[in-house]
Amino acid sequence: MPKEQNIDFLARPFFSMSGMEGMPGGMRPQMAYKMEASGEDCTDLYIDGVIGEDFDWASWEYIRENTIEEFRSKLKGVTTAKLRVWINSFGGDFKHGISIHDALKEWPGHVTTITSGMTASAATTIAQAGDVRLMSTYSLYLVHKCSGFGCGWFTENDLELFLNDNRAVDKLAIRLYKDRNSKIDEEEIKSLMNEGNGRGIWLNVDEAIEKGFVDEAYDPGTAEEDEEEAGEENSSTQQSAESKNIIDFENESVEQIIAKLNMHSQSLGIPPIPEKKTEELVKAQAAARKRKLKLLELS
Repeated sequence: MPKEQNIDFLARPFFSMSGMEGMPGGMRPQMAYKMEASGEDCTDLYIDGVIGEDFDWASWEYIRENTIEEFRSKLKGVTTAKLRVWINSFGGDFKHGISIHDALKEWPGHVTTITSGMTASAATTIAQAGDVRLMSTYSLYLVHKCSGFGCGWFTENDLELFLNDNRAVDKLAIRLYKDRNSKIDEEEIKSLMNEGNGRGIWLNVDEAIEKGFVDEAYDPGTAEEDEEEAGEENSSTQQSAESKNIIDFENESVEQIIAKLNMHSQSLGIPPIPEKKTEELVKAQAAARKRKLKLLELS
């Protein structure tokens, strides 16, 4: 028997590509986080296979290395100002997908998500975390209603609770898609997820752009140029966000400068400046400004 077993029907609602939940773990592609530097200022992070923990029937063991915990560990190792996340996944556990999405949104640098192959389900929630969202010309994209799996004996109450859990996940997914989408409303997103008896339909790159799930198409081999073009179209929004991170040493107060330095201390590789030290620097700046004013008066 497996080392751990959960026969509760309400075990865990999750997004899963239609049919994937019935495939033995040993037959399914496992998620692999691969990270490599692509230049002095950018890191590439690859997400492939099933998202979240899984059970490998071949080894009769649970696989937990393909989770949000593993992703956070990789993300901590990124020291560049820019990050490109390449996604090729049918999806998996929604809990891990939404957590990875949030981890990318919280990351202080610039994030570009690039979907390729057949990207579906929980993987599409990760793709929404990009400041710029690209999609390969030769790929497909799918969103659908939450699906789950259970075994055992169930009462009517069990089934109703299971349905309520799935509906809650659907509402959250719709909200996430809508927050990044100005082209269609929530009802249209809900209708799209309901296609194919709730299993969704595959969108090509033109359809995905038209419906607001991605910003631009890219031809494989030209991702950098496409990223720059998409970035220019969103320049006003990005410049507004980036201006918050620019430090004006001449005109900003010590408090403002230190707040920005502390916010990015990890990515800059410096320790946070303690509050006591901040107070000393504020006093020093105030004293310096007074001396400057006196000199101006004397002149």
